[in-house]
Amino acid sequence: MGEDQRDVGAQVTGADDPEAIRAKIEDTREELGDTVAALSYKTDVKARTRDKVEDARATVTEKVENARATAGAKANELATKAQDAMPAAAQERVADASRRMRRQPGRAIAVVGAVLGTLLLIVRRRRRG
Repeated sequence: MGEDQRDVGAQVTGADDPEAIRAKIEDTREELGDTVAALSYKTDVKARTRDKVEDARATVTEKVENARATAGAKANELATKAQDAMPAAAQERVADASRRMRRQPGRAIAVVGAVLGTLLLIVRRRRRG
């Protein structure tokens, strides 16, 4: 009752090849080892949880990387379209400003900081008044 009927209690006769018996025993040991490992994993809740977290993290990381790549491609596409739609004089001014900012990044940072500071002051005054 409850016993698996596969080769349980099979009689070993003298006609069986000893090498075949050894091979069968080794196969059975490997199967038993795999079964024990699977059962052990099923009862190890921490390991299963850790594996699920790692899988979820990998999935999220992959999706973020895909989203970044897509966003970068779209940004480049939109920048190209905007540049193509600009008049030639405006394109020249933008290119000139870009060159100046690359040569003197400190000045560009100072201008951006001043603009942000001014905007912050304006927002604070509007909230108070």
